[in-house]
Amino acid sequence: MMNDYFTFLPPISEFHLTEQNIISVLGYKNVEIPEAVKQGLKSLLPTALNNAVIKCGFKIFESKDIIITKETLLIKAVELKIDKIIALHLKHADTVAIFAATIGSEFDQYISELKNKDILDSYLADTIGSELVENVGDWLEIKLKNIIGNKNISNRLSPGYCGWKVSEQHKLFSLLPPDFCGISLNDSALMKPIKSISGIIGIGENLKRLDYQCKICSLEHCYKRNRVKD
Repeated sequence: MMNDYFTFLPPISEFHLTEQNIISVLGYKNVEIPEAVKQGLKSLLPTALNNAVIKCGFKIFESKDIIITKETLLIKAVELKIDKIIALHLKHADTVAIFAATIGSEFDQYISELKNKDILDSYLADTIGSELVENVGDWLEIKLKNIIGNKNISNRLSPGYCGWKVSEQHKLFSLLPPDFCGISLNDSALMKPIKSISGIIGIGENLKRLDYQCKICSLEHCYKRNRVKD
């Protein structure tokens, strides 16, 4: 099992995204939702989902291949400077899985076409895409749990969050096959397709799954802030 790659092509029917899911992510709390947003989501959601082509997967490394310190994660010869918050989430991890997921370049094209027609629709479709790819991440965690059995897993931890620099994506993807799940990186380490996620998940019998620590994280404009329940 260890050092194997697992890839999946789940159909969109596996995901049950609703208008209410997107409204919550948009941050409407105790505020009347604008009619244009309601109608836009009602019209866009089915079409947006039909433009998603989902690919996802992960690689699990053996315990002998990793070393975790208070600020770094060494996987084989690759040192990831994960910083203190993420290192805390990996405390007591025996090993890790590197994951990646995307909803495809077709979705990027769909958003691009909407930008030339309606800014609000483009924004709503962008939000739908962000929430859908996070749902794919949730789905992927369940697959990982099924494979590792009784061991515990951490939350998904990604470059760009909690002090872990986006530039570290290049190191992360160096541990995966080229074009893994159809995802590539540009020089700035941003992923293409745009609606993609990647990162690590800690695995261990004694690992405790911690909540995302938004209150102590310095990243103000973070998608997870609206997604994490109060």
